[in-house]
Amino acid sequence: MKTRLALAAALSAGLVISTPSQAAAYTAIDLGSLGGSRSYALGINASGQVAGYSETAGGAERAFITGANGAGMIDLGTLSGDYSRAFGLNASG
Repeated sequence: MKTRLALAAALSAGLVISTPSQAAAYTAIDLGSLGGSRSYALGINASGQVAGYSETAGGAERAFITGANGAGMIDLGTLSGDYSRAFGLNASG
């Protein structure tokens, strides 16, 4: 009985272990900023659009979205005030 349990445990463990698959290839893109010294990318979708926030030249934090594959940072503005942040985006951008 103990032998069967040990054999079953060993076979089960073998099913859980998988071989490493080929690593995905990524490309880093400099998104720039909205005039300040820092930008933070917080979300990306399958089209390569990025959302996050960036400092402006005046020091405010503003939400942004880029075009596909990091092209063109767009300031999303605020709902009122000086600060906004984008934490993610869906497949439609």
